[in-house]
Amino acid sequence: MAFEEHKRIKILFFHHGGTIGGAPLSLLYLIQNLDQTKFEPHVVFTQPGPVVKLFEESAIGYEICPISLFHHHTLYWLKGLPGLKDFIFFGIKFFPDFFRLRQIIRKHDPDIIHLNSSTLIIAGLAAYSLKHQVVWHVREVLHDGYFKVRKRIIQFIINRCSTQIIAISKTAASRLPETPKLNVVYNGVSLEYFDRKICSSLKKELLIGNGYSLIGMIGQIYRAKGVFQFVQAARILVGKGVRAKFILVGDAPILEDHQSRIKNSIRKWLGIKYNDLLELKKMVHQYGIENDVIFLGNRTDVPNILAGLDMVVFLSGVDAFGRPIIEAGAMGKPVIALNKGSCQELVKDNVTGILLKSDEPEVVADAILGLILDPERAKKLGEAGYQMARSKFTIQKHLDAICGIYLRLAESL
Repeated sequence: MAFEEHKRIKILFFHHGGTIGGAPLSLLYLIQNLDQTKFEPHVVFTQPGPVVKLFEESAIGYEICPISLFHHHTLYWLKGLPGLKDFIFFGIKFFPDFFRLRQIIRKHDPDIIHLNSSTLIIAGLAAYSLKHQVVWHVREVLHDGYFKVRKRIIQFIINRCSTQIIAISKTAASRLPETPKLNVVYNGVSLEYFDRKICSSLKKELLIGNGYSLIGMIGQIYRAKGVFQFVQAARILVGKGVRAKFILVGDAPILEDHQSRIKNSIRKWLGIKYNDLLELKKMVHQYGIENDVIFLGNRTDVPNILAGLDMVVFLSGVDAFGRPIIEAGAMGKPVIALNKGSCQELVKDNVTGILLKSDEPEVVADAILGLILDPERAKKLGEAGYQMARSKFTIQKHLDAICGIYLRLAESL
């Protein structure tokens, strides 16, 4: 039956957490820019958290339904007992979560279900069991897991349960099954919101003099994001007398309730560092650079912060999209990133930024110092990054691609 043209397309989004990060912000910007005369969005979060408030402030309908997730990166695929425990816990909770999600889907009766992560296995299976059209948005480069078991399970389920698959980069797509329903759609950034003409109040807020360079890292704070190498690079530069301040924007990720109780106690018992933010602050104190490394926590004024930075450093070992890279580009700021994964698609080496062969602190420090000492080069890199953001990563390009998928699916309803 053809979809009624006057009827809004009901889309039920599922998001896999409550922490502020690239994936939920990308989803937020997508929904904020949807044509509300054509689409009727509603979001289901698997956890409460600070990002939920951002959706609430944008008057986006939502609800929270805690379920177990099939985690996608090494933070949750530790060797030994902790990782095994998660796998067992996922199995125990599978059927209760599965039937609860079926109830939610039946209640909303959406035209399309949009899953915002590969971790949402149970939601995908629940949607498939009810014969709903599923857009599966894969925002991660699939991690192998033990003996590549996780990757094979995820590939099979995504391919079987999805109507259309969206990968955030060619790198992410390369880990998914080759199929005509696979689309590569880069995340988008609003050049109106991320306006490089903004006059930043960051230095005034932090009482930093004009003679200092501001070096920023934006994103969730945990080891795999390269935060420790960033602080170690800061120590090297401060030791050389470089007049710079190092700004960390973000907070530690929120763990699921059972993880915060069980996983952290097991990690502690095994001697595994389980709170990277506390460890990082302890390192800063031990290095004696508390006045040089500044923790801002989660912020909603990222354009203001970027406007005040001289460069952005992105050292994530987790192969995701790297939203701070395109946001820095939109603000005309040069980027220093690792030469791996999706970063190779977002940064043109020595054109829009610098791609590092290693995240060794000395290598990172040398790259930062090089741009501090050569402001003209930094300016050229930033300008080229802005032009790349305008041509490749606008929110409108992103929106056109996603809405095109929705409309094609709606035609088959």
